[in-house]
Amino acid sequence: MSKFKNIFLSILSILIFIACNSSNDTRGLKKVKLNRDTCTRCTMIISDPRYISQVVMPKATKAFDDVGCAVHWIKENKITKFKIYVKDIDTNKYINAKTAYYSIGSSPMGYNFAAHKVKDKKNKFTYNEMSKIVRSKR
Repeated sequence: MSKFKNIFLSILSILIFIACNSSNDTRGLKKVKLNRDTCTRCTMIISDPRYISQVVMPKATKAFDDVGCAVHWIKENKITKFKIYVKDIDTNKYINAKTAYYSIGSSPMGYNFAAHKVKDKKNKFTYNEMSKIVRSKR
Protein backbone atom coordinates (compact mmCIF):
# COMPACT_ATOMS: atom_id res chain seq x y z
CA MET A 1 0.00 0.00 0.00
CA SER A 2 2.85 2.43 0.74
CA LYS A 3 4.24 1.93 -2.80
CA PHE A 4 0.86 2.98 -4.23
CA LYS A 5 0.76 5.94 -1.85
CA ASN A 6 4.25 7.09 -2.92
CA ILE A 7 3.34 6.84 -6.61
CA PHE A 8 0.10 8.71 -6.02
CA LEU A 9 1.86 11.50 -4.10
CA SER A 10 4.55 11.76 -6.77
CA ILE A 11 1.98 12.12 -9.54
CA LEU A 12 -0.01 14.63 -7.50
CA SER A 13 3.11 16.71 -6.85
CA ILE A 14 3.96 16.77 -10.55
CA LEU A 15 0.43 17.84 -11.48
CA ILE A 16 0.46 20.63 -8.90
CA PHE A 17 3.85 21.82 -10.18
CA ILE A 18 2.59 21.86 -13.78
CA ALA A 19 -0.60 23.70 -12.80
CA CYS A 20 1.33 26.36 -10.91
CA ASN A 21 3.66 26.94 -13.85
CA SER A 22 1.09 26.91 -16.64
CA SER A 23 1.25 29.50 -19.40
CA ASN A 24 -2.19 30.82 -18.41
CA ASP A 25 -1.13 31.73 -14.88
CA THR A 26 -2.77 35.14 -14.46
CA ARG A 27 -1.25 36.11 -11.13
CA GLY A 28 -0.23 39.74 -11.00
CA LEU A 29 -3.07 41.07 -13.12
CA LYS A 30 -4.84 44.11 -11.78
CA LYS A 31 -8.52 44.94 -11.98
CA VAL A 32 -8.97 47.49 -14.75
CA LYS A 33 -11.69 50.05 -14.10
CA LEU A 34 -13.44 50.66 -17.41
CA ASN A 35 -14.03 54.26 -18.41
CA ARG A 36 -11.72 55.34 -15.60
CA ASP A 37 -8.26 53.76 -15.98
CA THR A 38 -6.02 54.92 -18.80
CA CYS A 39 -3.68 53.14 -21.18
CA THR A 40 -0.08 53.26 -19.98
CA ARG A 41 1.23 54.18 -23.43
CA CYS A 42 -1.33 56.41 -25.15
CA THR A 43 -3.19 57.62 -22.01
CA MET A 44 -6.60 57.07 -23.63
CA ILE A 45 -9.34 55.91 -21.28
CA ILE A 46 -9.73 52.12 -21.36
CA SER A 47 -13.34 51.59 -22.41
CA ASP A 48 -13.57 48.34 -24.37
CA PRO A 49 -12.94 45.25 -22.20
CA ARG A 50 -12.46 43.00 -25.26
CA TYR A 51 -9.09 44.57 -26.11
CA ILE A 52 -7.48 45.10 -22.70
CA SER A 53 -3.94 43.85 -22.35
CA GLN A 54 -1.69 43.85 -19.31
CA VAL A 55 2.06 43.58 -18.90
CA VAL A 56 3.06 41.98 -15.60
CA MET A 57 6.60 42.67 -14.43
CA PRO A 58 8.29 41.71 -11.16
CA LYS A 59 7.43 45.01 -9.45
CA ALA A 60 4.55 46.48 -11.47
CA THR A 61 1.61 45.73 -13.74
CA LYS A 62 0.66 48.06 -16.59
CA ALA A 63 -2.69 48.12 -18.42
CA PHE A 64 -3.27 48.99 -22.08
CA ASP A 65 -6.34 49.66 -24.20
CA ASP A 66 -4.94 47.76 -27.20
CA VAL A 67 -2.35 44.98 -27.55
CA GLY A 68 -0.55 47.22 -30.05
CA CYS A 69 0.08 49.82 -27.34
CA ALA A 70 1.50 47.09 -25.09
CA VAL A 71 3.80 45.77 -27.84
CA HIS A 72 5.17 49.26 -28.55
CA TRP A 73 5.54 50.10 -24.84
CA ILE A 74 7.53 46.91 -24.16
CA LYS A 75 9.94 47.75 -26.98
CA GLU A 76 10.19 51.48 -26.20
CA ASN A 77 10.96 50.80 -22.54
CA LYS A 78 13.29 47.85 -23.25
CA ILE A 79 11.29 45.58 -20.93
CA THR A 80 12.86 42.12 -20.85
CA LYS A 81 11.33 40.36 -17.85
CA PHE A 82 7.55 40.31 -18.21
CA LYS A 83 4.42 38.33 -18.93
CA ILE A 84 1.82 39.77 -21.26
CA TYR A 85 -1.88 38.96 -21.17
CA VAL A 86 -4.72 39.83 -23.50
CA LYS A 87 -8.45 39.35 -23.33
CA ASP A 88 -9.80 36.50 -25.44
CA ILE A 89 -12.38 38.27 -27.57
CA ASP A 90 -14.58 35.15 -27.52
CA THR A 91 -14.65 34.55 -23.74
CA ASN A 92 -13.56 37.92 -22.28
CA LYS A 93 -11.02 36.03 -20.11
CA TYR A 94 -7.34 36.81 -19.85
CA ILE A 95 -5.02 34.52 -21.77
CA ASN A 96 -1.28 34.46 -22.27
CA ALA A 97 -0.63 36.80 -25.19
CA LYS A 98 2.39 34.80 -26.33
CA THR A 99 0.34 31.63 -26.83
CA ALA A 100 -2.75 33.37 -28.23
CA TYR A 101 -3.73 33.56 -31.89
CA TYR A 102 -4.72 36.84 -33.49
CA SER A 103 -7.28 37.81 -36.10
CA ILE A 104 -7.53 41.07 -37.95
CA GLY A 105 -10.48 43.26 -37.07
CA SER A 106 -10.84 46.64 -35.44
CA SER A 107 -9.43 47.72 -32.09
CA PRO A 108 -9.41 50.90 -29.99
CA MET A 109 -6.10 52.28 -31.26
CA GLY A 110 -6.30 50.90 -34.77
CA TYR A 111 -3.69 48.17 -34.51
CA ASN A 112 -6.63 45.95 -35.44
CA PHE A 113 -5.84 42.65 -33.75
CA ALA A 114 -8.17 40.59 -31.59
CA ALA A 115 -6.86 37.73 -29.44
CA HIS A 116 -8.19 34.18 -29.39
CA LYS A 117 -7.19 31.18 -27.31
CA VAL A 118 -8.02 28.72 -30.10
CA LYS A 119 -6.57 28.76 -33.59
CA ASP A 120 -8.88 28.53 -36.59
CA LYS A 121 -8.87 29.78 -40.19
CA LYS A 122 -9.37 33.42 -39.15
CA ASN A 123 -7.13 33.37 -36.07
CA LYS A 124 -3.93 32.70 -37.88
CA PHE A 125 -1.32 35.12 -36.51
CA THR A 126 0.99 34.14 -33.66
CA TYR A 127 2.19 36.65 -31.08
CA ASN A 128 5.51 37.11 -32.90
CA GLU A 129 3.79 37.66 -36.25
CA MET A 130 1.28 40.08 -34.75
CA SER A 131 4.07 41.97 -32.91
CA LYS A 132 6.08 42.36 -36.10
CA ILE A 133 3.08 43.82 -37.93
CA VAL A 134 2.26 46.14 -35.01
CA ARG A 135 5.85 47.41 -34.80
CA SER A 136 5.72 48.26 -38.51
CA LYS A 137 2.90 50.71 -37.65
CA ARG A 138 3.38 53.70 -35.39
